[in-house]
Amino acid sequence: MILNDNDDEDCNIIIINSNNSAKDRASSREEEGVSETTEIAEKVKDAVLQLYFSSGKITKNGKPEKQKNEFTLLAGFVVEEMCEKECEKTSSSFRCVALGTGTKCIPNAKRRKDGCVLCDSHAEVIARRALVKWIHEEISKASTSTIVAPSQKSVFIRDAQTEMFQLKGNVKLHFFISQPPCGDASVFSAKVKEKEEQEEQEDDDDDKEKERNSTVREEVRGKGLKRRKTGGVTNGQPGVTGAKVVALSDDADDGARYKVDAEFGVSEQETSRCRIKPGRGDLTSSMSCSDKIAKWIMLGFQGTLLSLVLSHPMRMSTITIGLNAGKGDDIERIALSSRRAFIDRVPVSLRDKFLNSEGLPRVIVINLSTDFSEEEQCLQSFSSATRGEERVSCPTSINWFENCEKQEVTVGATGFKAGAPRPPLEASLALSSNLWKKHVSRLSRRALVRDFMEKVLVVVPTTYRATLAKIESYQALKTYAGKQGNYGLHRTMFLNAEAFRDWTKKEDALSRFTIQEI
Repeated sequence: MILNDNDDEDCNIIIINSNNSAKDRASSREEEGVSETTEIAEKVKDAVLQLYFSSGKITKNGKPEKQKNEFTLLAGFVVEEMCEKECEKTSSSFRCVALGTGTKCIPNAKRRKDGCVLCDSHAEVIARRALVKWIHEEISKASTSTIVAPSQKSVFIRDAQTEMFQLKGNVKLHFFISQPPCGDASVFSAKVKEKEEQEEQEDDDDDKEKERNSTVREEVRGKGLKRRKTGGVTNGQPGVTGAKVVALSDDADDGARYKVDAEFGVSEQETSRCRIKPGRGDLTSSMSCSDKIAKWIMLGFQGTLLSLVLSHPMRMSTITIGLNAGKGDDIERIALSSRRAFIDRVPVSLRDKFLNSEGLPRVIVINLSTDFSEEEQCLQSFSSATRGEERVSCPTSINWFENCEKQEVTVGATGFKAGAPRPPLEASLALSSNLWKKHVSRLSRRALVRDFMEKVLVVVPTTYRATLAKIESYQALKTYAGKQGNYGLHRTMFLNAEAFRDWTKKEDALSRFTIQEI
């Protein structure tokens, strides 16, 4: 069905029920579009799951181990290419071009100033960083004039006058997540069957909220607070997330310090709040996936550096979120909370500014419980109905992108490649050293900057090249890129919006590493 809470049709949420049929609450004129969108969602889901389970391109290395009762989260980006054939309707091909798995994140204490560690290993973030790597490859292909086979053609075209790149008109990008992302999208109110029960609780809840607000906020540095496990999403219970509510410190001289509310003992968590991950364990400065997805929707996936060569932000046409209604996941409430987290938190005036004439992506919530084989159960964690059978999160993450030699496996808790002990924090990881080859992920900040300089920096518009040749640090490169075009301005406007003002700020020292040796 479509949930259409306001007049903005682009905000529609489509729910695919357990029989994979969609019921439409909107007007009949939208039925054809709904059918098309649900079909796209199925193809996007199939493209990602088939790559992960059946293609042979992703081996068992780094996947959850059944005997250890492990699970992981899976995310992937799918390219849809439409092609016109004579005397036939337009047809489309779908292929997954970037994939990531993972549930872990390193604490602030393990971050490195040389950019050689992978800080956030949640599946959505790994998939997005793999997508950036794939974009570098595609831009490099588009910049050459060599005649190649159709299968080797880039999805980008280059404007001869501006020297900027953009996606071809027949190409769309779709995003798939196997479970609702951490953060605000996973938070929603409980279902109360009797109105009287709800009214009886309101006075007590108000008193408890006042007491909680006066006691649970604590300013911390380096160490997070533990939060007791709360109810799952079954049987009308509230949806919860492990991510912590964050607020910046009032100390303007200390940007690395912020407040955390671990929400001890609350019956329901606050909605529309910025959160950091992980929910349990040492404090990090990595924002929740819900917060990051909201930013990607408004500003694009490309980030600051690629805005130097892309004339338009890269946005997704659909977001497909999987869940397991058979285990009690509340499909309708997750759909509504996803829209709130991704879209409704952003003021309409900013949406109009960022998107211009582009539409918002359609969010599709799809029930996977009827599709999952025994092997695919590794993508299911647990619900409150199965507390006795909770799975353990897989310690490793997989990243893969189209035309890479093979998948890479990293350890989420260390941020380095699997199979080797973590190097000391003070150890030098020079690009030519054995330590680099053994430990550093191709998706680390430093590795991605190196890849950008090798494949993209050489084809930036001519007007930028003289200045870029003089830049020595990553921080200076990012600052310069942010001042060109609209990306930097729009990012500032986004982070100044009320719902995102508490977005964490990274220490400047983490971005000062030199790029000259790269």
